[in-house]
Amino acid sequence: MKKSFSLLLGPVDFLEADITLGLLNGNEFGTLVPIMAHPPDTSSDISLEMWIDRVIHQNTGKGVKLDFKSLDVVESSLLILQRYTEQLNFSLWLNADILYGPILASTIPVKDDMFLLLCHQYFPEAVHSVGWTTNWFPTFPQESWLYEWMHVRKMSDVIRCFGYENHYPSFTFPVRGIFASRSIRQLQWLLGVVPGSFLTVWSAKEDALKIDDLKKIRRSFPVDKVYYDIPEHLHDALLEVRNAISYEAENVPNFKTSNWMTFTHGQEQCSSFTYISNSTIVFGQSLPTVVLLKKLMSVKDDHGLSVEGRIQFFNDYERRTSTVPKSHELKIVAVDVSLLAKNATPGSFDLSESDADVLWSAVNASELYTFHQNVSSDCRMFKLDTDKDRSFQAWTLPCSDINSEKPFDEIVKTGVQEVPSRKRLVLPAGPFMIGFVSSGDDHVVIHDFKISERKEVTSTNISSSTEVTLSLLNLIFLVLLTFTMI
Repeated sequence: MKKSFSLLLGPVDFLEADITLGLLNGNEFGTLVPIMAHPPDTSSDISLEMWIDRVIHQNTGKGVKLDFKSLDVVESSLLILQRYTEQLNFSLWLNADILYGPILASTIPVKDDMFLLLCHQYFPEAVHSVGWTTNWFPTFPQESWLYEWMHVRKMSDVIRCFGYENHYPSFTFPVRGIFASRSIRQLQWLLGVVPGSFLTVWSAKEDALKIDDLKKIRRSFPVDKVYYDIPEHLHDALLEVRNAISYEAENVPNFKTSNWMTFTHGQEQCSSFTYISNSTIVFGQSLPTVVLLKKLMSVKDDHGLSVEGRIQFFNDYERRTSTVPKSHELKIVAVDVSLLAKNATPGSFDLSESDADVLWSAVNASELYTFHQNVSSDCRMFKLDTDKDRSFQAWTLPCSDINSEKPFDEIVKTGVQEVPSRKRLVLPAGPFMIGFVSSGDDHVVIHDFKISERKEVTSTNISSSTEVTLSLLNLIFLVLLTFTMI
């Protein structure tokens, strides 16, 4: 007890308490109560109530993080806290590992929906700290030291589908440092799709976390988006270099969600939702989904276009232990705007009678290339360049390579060409929209997507009627999102 209470006056900013259901020492035949203990311990000399009472009366100004090890202790603990509501004089974080994480973690997580429900019911203003159970040994291959797309995708689904109705609590994601430094894209995307969220980087004493890992994290996120709960020697080392390291923001135009149109053929479920954030599109499963960039493009002698990206197919979270891929495909499309009109004449795009069938027909008629999920590799890279004979190239690579920070052209040198030679594409003569169509039983992500034009399309190239087209398209897509398409 003395050791636990001595931390109240220590140099730390936060007080963390592992909470489990058990017995107080000396009361072995009493009632089970929330105690300060880490499994497998089931007894302690400190109950949660004793500890909270002391923290309140000490008035240290430190935050409090309660780490729940099982669901059966959550509600009884929150009921105790609720009795002190008027006296709470600290920032409250409620923490639990609610999903399985890397590397093939076997520790059973706290049931996600019930944990969120109880937190929201009793302390909606508290920080909800939700993470993954993890497993690590130094002998594990380094390419497995990361939070995979299935892990972050499932976390976003759990939060989005809970029912906050855009009134989200404050979320932090506790991430193990040795994994976080190798999962920058995944975690940037996750923070982008969960409003107001941030990371808490932690490390076990035996982890192979190095100061270079922490430097990489610091460069990759704004300062206010990362908290640290790391061993003292690493904390001191980071303090020494922190002023020499600054966040390197990525300037990626066209990647606001509002710049893209998304529609799904069927009744959307949690796992079929498509998220767009930070130069990344993460598609849902099962239902065919179209994503189009809301920008009219034209390729003529004086208008060049370059499009590139990296693709990874990945298992649904519920199939996380499976090594057998299901069937999934991703099409790149260039949709001729005139095809979106049910009654089109030269120079006129009347969308007033267009419907879902017309839109899907237009998309299906606009395929440039299709990537298929296969056993040999889940990862591809592609590039379309109209300055080079309207060529299209695609490569198959190990997933560890496409996650490299090296330049695109350097990475693909080691890839296997999926398209044997530069494929000449037939692009629409008139204005068109670039996009993607995903369909199948698993998921696919496009990241590091970049699109550039050598010269902007001007009003002299495209008639004013196409400006109206974008407004009408927005209206049609809003309608399609409101009603089920069959």
